[in-house]
Amino acid sequence: MAKYVPPGQPQYVAIANDLRTQIQSGQLQPGAKLPSEKELAAEWNVSGIVARQAVSVLKTEGLVVGRQGKGVFVNTVNRVTRVAPARYRRGKPTTTYVEEAAAARQALTKDARTVQIQAPEDPVTWSHAYEPLTITRGTPIEWPEEGEYGHLGIVDRFDVIGHHAVEVEEELVFRSPEPHEVEKLQMDKNVWLIEVRQTFRTVERVIEAATMLFPANRYRFIYRMPIPGAQPVVTDDHPGEWVPTDFGEAHFVPHDNSE
Repeated sequence: MAKYVPPGQPQYVAIANDLRTQIQSGQLQPGAKLPSEKELAAEWNVSGIVARQAVSVLKTEGLVVGRQGKGVFVNTVNRVTRVAPARYRRGKPTTTYVEEAAAARQALTKDARTVQIQAPEDPVTWSHAYEPLTITRGTPIEWPEEGEYGHLGIVDRFDVIGHHAVEVEEELVFRSPEPHEVEKLQMDKNVWLIEVRQTFRTVERVIEAATMLFPANRYRFIYRMPIPGAQPVVTDDHPGEWVPTDFGEAHFVPHDNSE
């Protein structure tokens, strides 16, 4: 007997909701294999296309991942959390992405030329950065990932040669991935891609420009920006999952943005 679909609800939504509930309740544990599209179609008395739509929803949400030739599995990889501007503070003993990986309990590998950071199974980011050889050539930091200072981040590395970063700009673009990016990042084509265009500046010039790509279901961005004139707040660089704050009694202030 086919499972029940509430009146007016699309069939693929009902299937996705049911699978999501099983994942969130622990009935389907991390690493568990989902029923095949054929099995889901039979269980719900729907077409294979509808079953595929349902699984695609869960892939987009990051709850499941597909393995070529193996099937679809409940995601086992924790999202990496990227906290700014704390990640750029001076005096860090290692590059920030190493700390972020450790906080997410991931052992990462990297390709230092293009800097592809990879979790045990899925790449979590890919970046291409430029640094001006006019100021780094012949210095101890000429090769970003090598030498005595290769373990340091941008700010501390450039401090070594007397170029002190005073500003970092990040422009975030949310878009669909290109086919070559889907292949490079081993991601589902229906998952949003976050493109970060980053620029580090000293008072005089740009010292680094980079383009970084993040599958939206593998990374989490947190921006903590000080309010001018306010007392600074000391916080953890790597917070746990976000939960709504309990304000107690509060006033809702509507905003009219129609003008």
